[in-house]
Amino acid sequence: GVKVRLSYYCQGGMSAHLLGGHRCFSEDYTLANEYEVNSQYAAYRTKLPRNTTRIEETEYFTDALSREVVNYIEQYKDDPFFIYLAYNAPHALMEATDKYLDRFSGIESKRWRTYAAMVSAVDDGVGRILDQLEALNLEENTLVVFLSDNGGPEHVNASDNGSLRGKKGDLFGGCAFLFSNHGGLDFFGHWVSSTAPSNLGAYNGALVSTISLAVLPFKVYPNPGQRNQALTIEVPVEMQ
Repeated sequence: GVKVRLSYYCQGGMSAHLLGGHRCFSEDYTLANEYEVNSQYAAYRTKLPRNTTRIEETEYFTDALSREVVNYIEQYKDDPFFIYLAYNAPHALMEATDKYLDRFSGIESKRWRTYAAMVSAVDDGVGRILDQLEALNLEENTLVVFLSDNGGPEHVNASDNGSLRGKKGDLFGGCAFLFSNHGGLDFFGHWVSSTAPSNLGAYNGALVSTISLAVLPFKVYPNPGQRNQALTIEVPVEMQ
């Protein structure tokens, strides 16, 4: 059904959510609300809810999510904030606008071309967000983490899990590659501050899994020599 796609919170108490499913084209949002839904996937056709209010979206959904984040950062640039952004791309249904499809006209396969276009839309969106942080001089005080929730269903779309066995929905590395030890890229963080610690929440030189991210706002080891000490949670004053 409908999922939380964008959630944000700032110290001033402003929190909000934008929900959506796996349809990318605004013209497909033809149902007024959940009471008009008569099947599981029909929920993806409801008008997008922002908190408790249904909105009339006109943009490609990936672009709309990026727009919302950029606007939020501008509005609350003077307050500490947390943003959770879950793009629905790339994901079935495989849908992309001509703006992005035209970038990959040399790819003959429609499936591969659409997949590349959807990834390109995400790439543009992440770029817009990072550019906004830089423009507002927030880059050195903002940690950005980029990750995926699971491996791709290679039999459904154009995803490629490389040498990892399996796919989304099973118990092999191709599904849970975020937690694999196959030497692949699990996720990455972006923090350009010259004072950013090099061993954020580290254990033996690396984050154990995405779960390790949960401690980052609360505890940073001053030096590698303290990694084997008992973990104590230190909550920043502004979060108390």
